[in-house]
Amino acid sequence: MFSCRYIIALGEEEVVLTRVEKVMGENEPEASIFPPGVMYAFYRFCCGLEGNGLGDDNDAPADEAYIDLAIKGNEYIATVSIPKDTCISDLVLMLVGEALGEFLLDAWVEAVGEAEKEVLGPLDRPAGWGGNREDIEA
Repeated sequence: MFSCRYIIALGEEEVVLTRVEKVMGENEPEASIFPPGVMYAFYRFCCGLEGNGLGDDNDAPADEAYIDLAIKGNEYIATVSIPKDTCISDLVLMLVGEALGEFLLDAWVEAVGEAEKEVLGPLDRPAGWGGNREDIEA
């Protein structure tokens, strides 16, 4: 089973994913992480919460949130946690999800771009004909 932890900084101005840590599965091959599956698991976690957010409303606001993602077979499992004696509201929890989604989509688009370069190769010459570019465009 593959799992990792996303650490998200909760600033007053913005909510930003700061780093990703691999927590388990050191000897296992890297798993494919698909953003829709991760976001659906995050949504399922949020729907299962009782109350408005995480922690007690009387506690201090959290400065970090941790999203633990596990992939077991074809199932994604996401859980969100915060440091002890802190709290976050449901609105901040949605901002945490937005930061996670942006990070995953950026990484996914970057991976697709790298895969395209490997498959297509340089795009300045058509495949199958070795003429000069000026001759081709004419």
